[in-house]
Amino acid sequence: ALDADERAALASILTTSPPVRVDVKCAREPVYLAFRYRKLGRRTPQSSWVVDGRVKGVGSVEEYVCKAAKAVADCDGVKFAASGREDWDVRMLGNGRPAYAELQNCRKWSSTDVVGDFAREVAKASNGVVEALHVEIADKARADAVNASAETKVKTYACVVWFSADRSAEDARRVSASAPLAVQQRTPVRVMHSRSLATREKRVLRLKLTMTNPRFGVLELDTSAGMYIKEFVHGDLGRTEPSLASLAGCDADILQLDVLDVHDDVAAASSSS
Repeated sequence: ALDADERAALASILTTSPPVRVDVKCAREPVYLAFRYRKLGRRTPQSSWVVDGRVKGVGSVEEYVCKAAKAVADCDGVKFAASGREDWDVRMLGNGRPAYAELQNCRKWSSTDVVGDFAREVAKASNGVVEALHVEIADKARADAVNASAETKVKTYACVVWFSADRSAEDARRVSASAPLAVQQRTPVRVMHSRSLATREKRVLRLKLTMTNPRFGVLELDTSAGMYIKEFVHGDLGRTEPSLASLAGCDADILQLDVLDVHDDVAAASSSS
């Protein structure tokens, strides 16, 4: 049997609480900024583009957006996404391309200041090459709507084109009258390394070819989502049919390309979800 001192010593051991460590980490829910961006230069890709270990282009839309978001919200990270993408040497004009930024764990936040500050910071980071328009606070549904719209949007383009033979104003009218038309596009040669091989049907909804002289013209067109415009112009070694070249009856090539408008209704898609 234990004596009184032994019982007291044992009781003190049994009633002593073990040491407890509690780690608390506080973080905010992600905040979404919805906007449309315009890209006014021909040397800036949408996201960082590395070819053979070398970065191609000057900066990127994603880089400028992330830098601006961190400047206005002091957040841990930023995820950027857009409704489709344009090539690095293609300008994005008109009403801009729908996009959003997901800001993770913002340390400073004032909804009244962020909208204007974000647009200014994007312009500052890009030296005016990229503009953020119609910036607003959004939610996850709005972000999902931006992603979904990439498969449904119609885009308007304008490009400067060259022909290997003289084409007349009457030839231009004949080409313009061929729309609307269905176009069969096999995976373009320039993206075969990253895209699955397939033939996809796209649609040209409107064509307007205006000759500036017998060998050069300006082509405006409205197309369905996902159409490769450069390949539609030159035909991509017969992988796109019909093409501007086949419609004009001679070789053709594209010298400059702009996206004039991205037609969609992202806001409506979000509100109806």
